[in-house]
Amino acid sequence: MAKRPDYGQLGRKTEIYANHFEIQKVATNSIFHQSNFEVNLIKSNSDGDERVLVQKKIPQLKKHKIFRQLENDYSENWFKDTATTFDGYNTIYSTKPLGLQGENATITVLVEDEKFQVKVTQLKSTCNFQQLSDYNKKKIIEFDWLNMVGVKCLNALIHHDPALNFKQVGESIFSYKNGQNLGNGVEMYMGYHAAVHPGEAQTETINSVIHQLKIKTTHRSASYHIKELSRENAHKALIPTKNISIATYFQDKYKIKLTCPHLVDLQTGNNIQLPIEVCLIEEGQTYPPKGKELSKNQRAQMVKFSALGPLKNKQLIQEGVKNLLRFTTDKRLLEFGTNIDQNFALVPARVLNAPTISYHSRSRICQIWGELEKLTSRDQGMEISDNIPWIDFAPFLINDNDIMNAIQRHHQQAEKQSNGDHQLILLILPDTQEKLYRIVKFTTEINLGILSQCVQAERVAISNKQYCANVAMKLNSKLGGINVQLNSTEIPLLEKEPVLLLGADVTHWPRKRSGEKVPPSIVAVVGSLDRQGGQYTAKLHAQEPETEHINNMKDLVLEILKVYKQKNELVPRRILMFRDGVSDSQFDRVLREELRGIEGLRRPSKWMETTYNVHRCHQAPSHKIIRKE
Repeated sequence: MAKRPDYGQLGRKTEIYANHFEIQKVATNSIFHQSNFEVNLIKSNSDGDERVLVQKKIPQLKKHKIFRQLENDYSENWFKDTATTFDGYNTIYSTKPLGLQGENATITVLVEDEKFQVKVTQLKSTCNFQQLSDYNKKKIIEFDWLNMVGVKCLNALIHHDPALNFKQVGESIFSYKNGQNLGNGVEMYMGYHAAVHPGEAQTETINSVIHQLKIKTTHRSASYHIKELSRENAHKALIPTKNISIATYFQDKYKIKLTCPHLVDLQTGNNIQLPIEVCLIEEGQTYPPKGKELSKNQRAQMVKFSALGPLKNKQLIQEGVKNLLRFTTDKRLLEFGTNIDQNFALVPARVLNAPTISYHSRSRICQIWGELEKLTSRDQGMEISDNIPWIDFAPFLINDNDIMNAIQRHHQQAEKQSNGDHQLILLILPDTQEKLYRIVKFTTEINLGILSQCVQAERVAISNKQYCANVAMKLNSKLGGINVQLNSTEIPLLEKEPVLLLGADVTHWPRKRSGEKVPPSIVAVVGSLDRQGGQYTAKLHAQEPETEHINNMKDLVLEILKVYKQKNELVPRRILMFRDGVSDSQFDRVLREELRGIEGLRRPSKWMETTYNVHRCHQAPSHKIIRKE
C-alpha cells in the first residue's frame, strides 16, 4: 500500500464521525493456530442403519451450534487452556494447538435431535498477527493484501458470538426487531455490517415467489426447499407405492386429519409432495434468492424504511455495537486480547467549496422528433428536429426470445422508414422489471449496436417536468451532447496536457437456478473526449458469463482512442482509469490483466507514449459519515 504523499489543503477544516471503530489492540499473542472443521449429517434409515451424507450442505448457524456443542463436550481436553473462535464455515482459530492427540480426530455430536459427524484436523499453517499489529501501530505502511488470514481471523472473532444469537448474512448481523412488512410474506430488518478493513398466470406468479424457500414440517423433524405448487391436492394426489391419497396416508401414518385437504400441495426439490398445512416457512432466510428480485411495491417499502437521517443512523449503529456486537463484553474478544473502541472514529475532514458549473452553449442537434419538446429538452439547451419518427406498438410478451425478436423486427422497420439514419430507440416499458430492462439493453446495444433509452409508461403518463428533463439530459449525453462542464480552473490536471478519463464496469445477469445457462456479461467502457470531462463516448461488449475482468480491454480502449483522435486531432498523454465493481480478492488480477491490455497500445508508436493511473471506485453503502457539529 503506497504511502499517502500529502494531505489536501483546500476548503474549510472540520471533523466528521465515521462508522468505523478503531481496533486499539489487535491481540495479545502474535501467532494463532488453524484447524480445519468438517461437518457431515448422519441419517438413520428405517432399520436403524446410519449413513453419512457427505454432500449435504450444513447451514452456517447450525455449524456454529455444532461447534459450541463441541466446545462444551471437549472443554477439558481439546480446548483446555486455549481461546478459540470459529468462522462459521470450516476454520477454527486458537491461541494454542488443539489437544487432539494426533493430527486429526473424528467424533459424533448431537445438536437439536440431529446427529453430525465432526472431523477436526490441526493444520500446519498459522496466522501471524505481527504484521497486522505493526500496521495498526503505523510501524509499517505496506500490507500484504494477498495474505488475508489475519483479517479473516479477526472477522471470525468479531462475528462468532453475534452469529449464535442473531442472524448473520455475510459480514452483516441482523436482529428480528422493528421489522418492516414489504408484502407477500417478505419482511425487512435493519442489519449491522461489521468487518475488518483495512390461474396458470397466478400459479406461475406464486411459484416465482416461493421457489427455493426453505420450509420445515410440523409432523416430523425435516426441512425441504420448495420447488413449486403441485397441481393436485391431498385428496387427489396418490402415493404410488401404497395407492392411497396423501390425506389418507397422513391419517394412517401420523394420526393427523388434514383440515384443508382441498388446498394444493407443495412440491419439494426432491419431488416429495406435502400438504401445505403441515409446512412452515423457516424464518431468517435471506430474500430475494439468486435470480429473483423484489416487486415494485416491496422496493418502495424498502427504500422508505431504510431512508434515515444521519443522526438516526448514528443512534442505530451505536445501539447495534452495544447490544449485538458487544465489543467490550464479548468473551472471545477478551480471551484473544483484542480491544475495539466503542465510539465512532473522529476523522479530520475538509468542506470543499462548491465547484463552478457552466452549461454548454451549443448542444448537439438530436435527430429526434418534435414530440420530445414535451420532455422540456429545449429548456436543457437541446435543439430538437421536427422529423416524425417510426412509432409502433409491440404486444405484451413474456418469452425472452419473443421480446428480442420483436425489438429486432421493429428496428428493421425503423431503418427502412429513416433510410438507416436513425440514432436511437426510445422504448416505453410497461413495468420496472429488471429482467425486461436487461433484455432490451442486450438486444439493442449489444446485438443491434444502436443506442436505446427506456422510460416507464406510468412516468410518461404523468409527464412530471423533472422526470422529463432528466430523460432529455440522458438522451443528450448518449447522443454525444454536453450537459454540464466544470470551469477549467476546477480541474487543472485536464488543462495541463491531453488527458483521457476512462470508466469501466461489468454487469452480470443473475443466475436463477443451479445449472441454468446464464447470458453473457456486459462490459461497458466510457472515455472522455474534451478537456473538461463533460463529453463521452461509450463502447459495449459481451463476454463470458460471470467474468469480472474485461478480456478485450485493449480493443475497447483503442476504439475510444480513435474517436478521441478524430475529435481532438491528437492523442492523450495521460490516462486516468476508474474501475467499478471489483472486490479486494479480484482487484490484483483485474488490475494486472486490464492494465496489460491498455499498455499494449503503447507499442504501436503511432498511438502514444502515455502515463497510466488506475483508480478503483466502488460503492460503500455500509460506510457513513456524520458532521460532528
